[in-house]
Amino acid sequence: MESGKFSFKTPILLLIFGFIIAAGINAQANSSLNGRWTAVEDGFEVIYDFRNGNYEILLSEESFGMIPLFRGTYTASRNEIVFNTNSIFGGFFNIIFEEIGISTSVVEEKWYSIDEFYKTISFIFEGMGFSESDIEELKSELIGAVSTTERYSLNGNILSMTSPFSTNENENIEIVFTRR
Repeated sequence: MESGKFSFKTPILLLIFGFIIAAGINAQANSSLNGRWTAVEDGFEVIYDFRNGNYEILLSEESFGMIPLFRGTYTASRNEIVFNTNSIFGGFFNIIFEEIGISTSVVEEKWYSIDEFYKTISFIFEGMGFSESDIEELKSELIGAVSTTERYSLNGNILSMTSPFSTNENENIEIVFTRR
């Protein structure tokens, strides 16, 4: 972060990492994951809060404090975590939209279902004159991958997870979180 300025690149990368939707078959919530896990990336603290099969992802940074991003359910088995995101917090997207010069009061600081959120941001982009195909591409870029299973390892108070936000598809970036 330079001169107290909010970096647009990092939150988008974190969104891609954070927004993962998938379905788990015959998997269980791993109670050893329960608690808050934090990692710092480019001055941003990424927080995963695991609670018996439910999770919430938060982002903390000096200029805007702590803000929730996503929440849903998870299952974990065989060193894989499958996330099923069911809600997106609109306040974070207001920060992103303001940073790129889009002034909007359409996105409220509340929890949205996935469908509600897609409708809301589609409305914003339609109002800006984007075509339907451009809107789908923008949603994909803003939200990121919608179906990902993350590998993880747990060693005491250290949680390591792979990250899907590498520009090289063959490269696995591992993020290390510590229990708070």
